Amino acid sequence: MKTRRLLLCAASASCAFLITAAAEFEPAPTLQAADILEPALRAGPHFTVDGTVRNGGYLNHFVIHSAYGDFEAHGRTMLGIRLKEVAALARIQEISKTDVFIRAARDATVGVVTEPVKAARGIVHDPIGTVTRLPRGIGLLFSSYAAQGKEAAESVSDAAANVGNSKSGNEVVNDLGDTGRSAVKSVLSVSSAERRWARQLGTDPYSTNTVLRKAIEDIAWFDRIGSLAPGLAGVPSIPGAGHLVRAHEIAWEDPRDIRTRNKERLLAMGITAEAVDAFIEKSALTPTHQLDLLESMDRLAGVPGREALLAQAIDKKTEPEIWFHLDSARLLTTIHSAGPGVAEILVGPKLSLALSTDGRLIAALGVDHLVWTEDIDRIARQYTELLAAHPGRMAEIWLTGTVSKRAREELAAIGWQVREQASGAPAG
Repeated sequence: MKTRRLLLCAASASCAFLITAAAEFEPAPTLQAADILEPALRAGPHFTVDGTVRNGGYLNHFVIHSAYGDFEAHGRTMLGIRLKEVAALARIQEISKTDVFIRAARDATVGVVTEPVKAARGIVHDPIGTVTRLPRGIGLLFSSYAAQGKEAAESVSDAAANVGNSKSGNEVVNDLGDTGRSAVKSVLSVSSAERRWARQLGTDPYSTNTVLRKAIEDIAWFDRIGSLAPGLAGVPSIPGAGHLVRAHEIAWEDPRDIRTRNKERLLAMGITAEAVDAFIEKSALTPTHQLDLLESMDRLAGVPGREALLAQAIDKKTEPEIWFHLDSARLLTTIHSAGPGVAEILVGPKLSLALSTDGRLIAALGVDHLVWTEDIDRIARQYTELLAAHPGRMAEIWLTGTVSKRAREELAAIGWQVREQASGAPAG
């Protein structure tokens, strides 16, 4: 496939676009886990991460092998979450072999069950094995954003539905529902006992990991019937895992109460009631996701335009999309707190874009490794239009991860400088 390199003429505010010779898009690379992950994230007592890591242009695609099945993780953030969940499954299995659990099972008059996790493993319909493809859902991250001028008839929701029709096996795990209503229904179906066990295990009660959800459902059922002590739980931290489930004390409370609190927080920020209702009632974000985004918005207190982060969240239908948005929003808070500071969040492509206090245009992207694909080329064209609307401003793209040499060169050619591994780093 061919693409055209667009050069931004910096000579005047009315600069034109010049078309150079056609160039091939950069193929998404195959990486080695040993080159991009710390040892503690590559292997542990209950898991190993496949040595081959596929990159989809911006997120890395990890495969985790464990005694409880194989799990996909689209991006480093999801990798940390899944590893925590594997540790939780191991802890549940340990609990299932204790005398306390055996007594609980006896009291429940259902016989002695020593491996509730074994039954839960049946939820995995299609073991991953050697992965030779990437789920189409990852492609939505950027291609759907660029669809504005390409195919107006296909909305983000339609694209999500198309992915849903093509999914098989563990890909289903990453879909949070085609509508906000289905997401709300899923959230409300989690019992208080399940939330209590998720809290003890330090996992998200609304995780899309169906194996973990089934295991917690089983052990919570025994707990209700046989009075199993939750004090048996507890999962050690995983060195180097970074952001897992944030320690929101209210994340494990009744989701109805969380929704009420979130509404109140957003209204207190000055967000309109209409926008708040759209976010709470129609987005696919779970209470845990919502809390994460609201924390970033709190850290951007006083910054005009922060409601754009809310509006962008409504379009996100799959977990990779949602975590990409949350990681990007969190990177904006780093820019704001560690420098140079955010003066305003701008309306533009459905990505986190800000005007810094020193006059720079900064795009914040929560990516693992950025390469020059057709999707990135489309987004770059939208960013180029934004540059034309803000002549004379320095433009930077801040990444949580890294960028290929080719992508850096292409972005520089249209006026954008790239800052790699910007999470937590002060401005240079």
